[in-house]
Amino acid sequence: MKRLLTMILATILVVSACVFVVPQSGMKVKAVGEKTITGLGTGAIGNPASGAGGWSYVYYGKYYGSDMKFRVLDTAAIEFNANTTMLLDCDSTIINKPHYLSSPYSNSWAGSEINAWLNGSGFYNNATNVFTPQEKAAIVASSKSDFSNDGPGRNSLDSQNLTGEHVFLLDAKEATRESYGYASNAGDDATRVKSGTYSWWWLRSPDYSNGSLAGGVDDDGYVNYHDVLYSSGVSPALNVNLSSVIFSSEISDGYKLTVKDANMTIAQTGGSDVTRAGNVVTVPYTISGSNAGEATQVSVLITDTPYSAGTATSSGFSYQKLNVTTWGTEGTGTFTIPAAYANQTCGSDYYAYILAEDVNTGTATDYASVPVGITIPADSGSGVSTPASTTTPGPVIITADEAGNEEPSVSTKKDWLEILNETIDEAINEAIKEGTPQTIYLKGVTGLPITLMRKLKDNPQITLDMSYSYEGVDYHAVVPGKSVIVDDTIPWYGPLYLNKYYSR
Repeated sequence: MKRLLTMILATILVVSACVFVVPQSGMKVKAVGEKTITGLGTGAIGNPASGAGGWSYVYYGKYYGSDMKFRVLDTAAIEFNANTTMLLDCDSTIINKPHYLSSPYSNSWAGSEINAWLNGSGFYNNATNVFTPQEKAAIVASSKSDFSNDGPGRNSLDSQNLTGEHVFLLDAKEATRESYGYASNAGDDATRVKSGTYSWWWLRSPDYSNGSLAGGVDDDGYVNYHDVLYSSGVSPALNVNLSSVIFSSEISDGYKLTVKDANMTIAQTGGSDVTRAGNVVTVPYTISGSNAGEATQVSVLITDTPYSAGTATSSGFSYQKLNVTTWGTEGTGTFTIPAAYANQTCGSDYYAYILAEDVNTGTATDYASVPVGITIPADSGSGVSTPASTTTPGPVIITADEAGNEEPSVSTKKDWLEILNETIDEAINEAIKEGTPQTIYLKGVTGLPITLMRKLKDNPQITLDMSYSYEGVDYHAVVPGKSVIVDDTIPWYGPLYLNKYYSR
């Protein structure tokens, strides 16, 4: 039964891809050298060799001061969360624990001691000794019940559902999944061998033929089972939201990430201009938010195509630090446009952004504000400027709210669609007038009529960025007009259709 949608706020958020980008919402040692990046998002990080290891490694968090190095099992996992994620499995065990110690004994993952410890104050919710607040915010709650792509497991060891855990153990089928780099047979195999506190490590699979046994991996990689009272190694696995990863940087034997800091934002200083003299560009900036004081640099990102959170690429961009004479949360800095972009037009040939960064040394995660677009003027030889916007660009958001479970009347739905169509018409007219790509942000809108899909198809410069909840699950769909396919047999493109074909 369709839900009744009621328009509670109708304001347009139309964004020129270069002019404005809407922010989304332990002891550290600062880096002293120049930061370099390998890719936007997870960029050059690759998937393992099928059944043969060959993982990329990511450093993420520290367990009581010791680096945690993770194997990258899947750079774009879709089975754990509505968001696309990067699945990480610790390269070693970090502690020894029994699976279940309380009487009566059980091999259930849901009620296990390890589950409670991993997702409680011992690990994920440990306030000071595992993850920073920014790292925690990037770890999604993982839910899984479809195991059709997983490996065979072993005998009485099978798959085991996840129901919203942030940190978990692999199950027997995941530990025999070839696309994760693990051998599909359950016998001795070096790909499953781990170092650490204890070379045997737990799986979350129960032995369904014996309630006192749970799955584990022996020190030779053999998928086995152990008594739940035994103390074996704990090797955490987790999923990182790709939309929270801004950059990845290659280090000695793996990668470190730059993740979004929701408490740090940057903007071009109001009333001040971005100016250009030759290929030297001067940018006025203001950093704000509760973590503004943690910023160590302002960075400049130039891309061949408009930046979109969650995009992973290792090419088509340039990155450099803004040169600031006297560092502060408000100031002015300069950078030199790379030769490849020097004679091109910002906003059509390339796109420019600034972001505030908290850059840390070694394997420690870096943090950054969401990139915000700036307009670089054409080279006039005399510093001709492009004025900063004198008003804050709109954001007015189309928001829909659930208002009961009754079937909406035709007139109610028509009224809502007419309002939505009028909003899109205005955005399209603005895009045609501006001649640049435009993005419209919709919050809580769970479906699109065929008439609107046709308009998107006819205007490929328009993109809809949709965030909504449906049946208790959060979704993010990006619908670019240039990619829209209209099916005349479908009058209404609902929340699950949008998620299937346009999910981000």
